[in-house]
Amino acid sequence: MQTQKFTIFDFDKLQDTSKQETYHQIIKWATSEKNIYIQYTQSNYATRRADKMKSNIPISYYIHRANEFINRNWKTSPIGYVPLKTANEKMLFITTFVFPDNQQFMSSLNQYGIEKEVCLNFSEAIKELQAYKEQERKTLLEILMQEYFPNLDLIKIHYGTNNTGIIINKILEIAYLHPELLHAKEKS
Repeated sequence: MQTQKFTIFDFDKLQDTSKQETYHQIIKWATSEKNIYIQYTQSNYATRRADKMKSNIPISYYIHRANEFINRNWKTSPIGYVPLKTANEKMLFITTFVFPDNQQFMSSLNQYGIEKEVCLNFSEAIKELQAYKEQERKTLLEILMQEYFPNLDLIKIHYGTNNTGIIINKILEIAYLHPELLHAKEKS
């Protein structure tokens, strides 16, 4: 669903049972590519600049890499490759490539006061945006983000990105495709 500001996951399309296998293949492929990329990066990092570079690679770099995978001309289809045709499929690849560990992502949100219930409530509120015109959606999305995620700027600083869309879409991905992570009780 387009909101003028950025595209967000369309709940109805993500819940299409005929596409679930494709979505799981995309998640598997994105996770695999990220793992391969991290191993390659770490091996080069360790051999060249281990003592000089102390910070992690910024999220914006991984977003750029994910877009390169999506836009690459696949003349020979690599193992695990799934053609990404729709906006939902492309966003799913990007969010999984950038944030492959859902538990860790939810843990980071929790550090900044965003609880699982808030993510669930936000995802339910987003479903209702489809009834509005595009300009109204943009305004309502802004209001919803401020209401549900007052610490969103802290999360963006934590991840080193100014890309609000990737964080919001990861929250929606978890809420729509992995709701069990949001319903699970935390051990105390």
